[in-house]
Amino acid sequence: MTTPKMAGMTPNMGGAMSFSPALGQSPSHLLNLKHRPSAFNSPDMAALGGVPQISMPGDESKKKELGDILKLLAMRPGRISEEGVERLAKRMGLEIYKDGANGVLTMSLAAKFFLLDIVFKDNKVLRVTLNFENTPGPSEELAPLAASIFHANLSPSGVRAPLINPSLADFADNLERLTKADRLSCPPSLNCFTAITGLYRSLEKIYNHEKESLEGGSVGAMCKGNGRPRMHVRKKVGLSIDYWREKRIHRGNEDKEDDNEEIWRVLVEVEEMPPDFTNMNPITPVRTSDHWVSDEIKKPIEDNLFGESEDMVTDWLEPPLDGILDMTDTNARPPPARFIARLDPPVVVPFQNEIHLFAGLMLSPPPGLSVGALQEKLFPDAPSASGVQRRLYVPNNNPEEAEGGLRHEYRLHSLKPIFARQILEVPFSHPKELPGIFSILRQFAHVGALLKSCFSPIAGIIPKMEYSAAPSEGEEMELDAFLADGNDMADGVARPIPVDISVTEGQNGALTLGIIFPQKTGQGVVGCNFEVGRNADIRVTELSADDGKLGLDANGLEWALAIGSDLGIVVEWLRRKS
Repeated sequence: MTTPKMAGMTPNMGGAMSFSPALGQSPSHLLNLKHRPSAFNSPDMAALGGVPQISMPGDESKKKELGDILKLLAMRPGRISEEGVERLAKRMGLEIYKDGANGVLTMSLAAKFFLLDIVFKDNKVLRVTLNFENTPGPSEELAPLAASIFHANLSPSGVRAPLINPSLADFADNLERLTKADRLSCPPSLNCFTAITGLYRSLEKIYNHEKESLEGGSVGAMCKGNGRPRMHVRKKVGLSIDYWREKRIHRGNEDKEDDNEEIWRVLVEVEEMPPDFTNMNPITPVRTSDHWVSDEIKKPIEDNLFGESEDMVTDWLEPPLDGILDMTDTNARPPPARFIARLDPPVVVPFQNEIHLFAGLMLSPPPGLSVGALQEKLFPDAPSASGVQRRLYVPNNNPEEAEGGLRHEYRLHSLKPIFARQILEVPFSHPKELPGIFSILRQFAHVGALLKSCFSPIAGIIPKMEYSAAPSEGEEMELDAFLADGNDMADGVARPIPVDISVTEGQNGALTLGIIFPQKTGQGVVGCNFEVGRNADIRVTELSADDGKLGLDANGLEWALAIGSDLGIVVEWLRRKS
């Protein structure tokens, strides 16, 4: 898109890069020292440019080190200001136009397909607008949502103005996402904005159908179906797909945002296709279409022996690749861009399951990610990697115990180490691949949430918590102490209720959690084992109490574990039924 030069607007692409005062002395000042005479005669000061005529040992290495520091500082997003936004836009290669009158400055950031206008007054942002040109689909219709996110990124929160302007990091992240989609677009064959909104329209059709047809309504569609697509929500510009959330009880208007609820999602973006020297890349380049699924949405499963089954599956379509090729060019090649799903938040997945995830896409797991024990990856800040113990307060309805609550003391162990990695992103060719990806991500998002509710330094809704040192190796808990109820007193203080949790790898990629804790009567223990399988399906394999009195069956426990992400609450609920 060629942006017209309006009256009073001049392109501002050049000029020296200024630097934020909050970062201290300007790097340009240090560089200018090279050209100034200096009375300093130490090798260190000479290396900074004090005596350019004298070559001292180590001068070159120090200059290189200084250059590396300056490059690192230049990559920082800076702080919110007119100069900071301008410097950031220059670095991203955007054209910049300014128009000012009566103390109001309009800064326009222009690319091939979009124009972002930011209106400043006294270095404060009054208004942000976003426009798209030559972009079929709903991009222009949805642009005000994106503009409101950019405005929030540039507007400090709170009533009082901060002493130092906030960082441009969030604005830079969103602007980089927009700029990358523009940069990878190849007019007229590929517009990445149209490609993304085409995916959104198809996934929206599926979501609207599934929330009417699947058990659980919109919650079932999000957490068991193809996910809930959203455009420009929760401080991120672009397409996101919600696939899991911490509590799965249907609560009326599910499409209303709840900032206090943790949602697992992927951000769907475009990225440059990595070089493929074998010409056998299994990932198909970006295709532009809003017909990834048929108008019927679902179709019966075909059964060669008995005709069509009553079970329904998504009726996916395969958009042709021809639409993004210039057929008049004899050497036409697809644009070097592909879809990628970036996980927000990242998910810790056992290595064997990660291999299965990428094998389904005919890819190898990404290199460079560190492998470690599951508990180390889930709780990197825990005091012990071999035996993580946690003491926390479980909310209690008993008025007599409400002040201090009941204390649970957890210990996590596994007989065999489970090696895992943190998954950050997954490339894909077609949205039909996303349900298979989501089935594994849901599984381990749920496992991680259950364990973090007990062991994480920030344990969800549990209000009071503190670390307790793990028992030394070889030290066994006395049976009497293990069976002690929260009402038993030791030195005038109620003893914590001990809960042992074990984690083992099961069949077909399932993870098995075993839990042992004392009964409410203090006369025995309750033990249960349950599997978390694909799509976070829960199956209780063992549930028993020493005295045989347990007011709950396996189905009730499966329901409790399936709808909540707080293992401590489930343990206390089960303990009170024993």
